[in-house]
Amino acid sequence: MSAINRTIVVSEDSRYLTQRVTDLLEAMEGQMQIGPSRVTFNHVVRLTPGTAPVSPLNGDIYYDEATHKLRLRANGAWVDLN
Repeated sequence: MSAINRTIVVSEDSRYLTQRVTDLLEAMEGQMQIGPSRVTFNHVVRLTPGTAPVSPLNGDIYYDEATHKLRLRANGAWVDLN
């Protein structure tokens, strides 16, 4: 069973946004679980190629569009994972 929290705080004129978020969460039901210490995906996770975050934190992951490598921030430095 999914542990997705379906509560979202939005402005009073946001019925459309609220419905879209609800639709998205329903479509993801069974595809993703959010727990206290991890997010689990039951299928493929695709990262869009990009550049390193401006203010990275240890544990950040991105796919570098220039080097075509998956990178992880660890101990204050970027590490290539492939």
